[in-house]
Amino acid sequence: MPAAIYVGTLSAEALDALLGKLRPQAPHAILERPDKIDFPGPDEPLSPLDWEEGRIFGDPLELRWGRRGDGFRVVLTCEEAGDGHEGLRRGENLGEPDPPNGRAYYLWGEGDTRIGRQMEYRSLPGNGRAQLVVAEFYDEAGELRHWRYLRFQRENQP
Repeated sequence: MPAAIYVGTLSAEALDALLGKLRPQAPHAILERPDKIDFPGPDEPLSPLDWEEGRIFGDPLELRWGRRGDGFRVVLTCEEAGDGHEGLRRGENLGEPDPPNGRAYYLWGEGDTRIGRQMEYRSLPGNGRAQLVVAEFYDEAGELRHWRYLRFQRENQP
């Protein structure tokens, strides 16, 4: 199904409510602030006020946010049709991703010390190198116009 973008600015309370609604469909998360990056598991609570930006994602959707003053700038990319989601306005239609099932990119290894911090992908059980699968959307000229995260996976494991 073709994807669409929804955008808006939400209060911390509204973002928290939207996260609660969407989290069951988006088991993966990345939370960031200048001193830390975290990859919480699907049952771990998320507190947007503790992070400058973040995203939750799964195969059906990605919700990303960044702090802007007292609120949060929010971008939801999903395959659902509709007029809006929880105070977000509908942006552009993206069409289908290419390739349809996403493209896998390797992440920093959990034991790699070159970046100065330990990576712990708690939402990704198993062994093997960690990968991030990304849906990429291109325009008619072949230029990348949008991407969204689909899931974490281990190398050679679907």
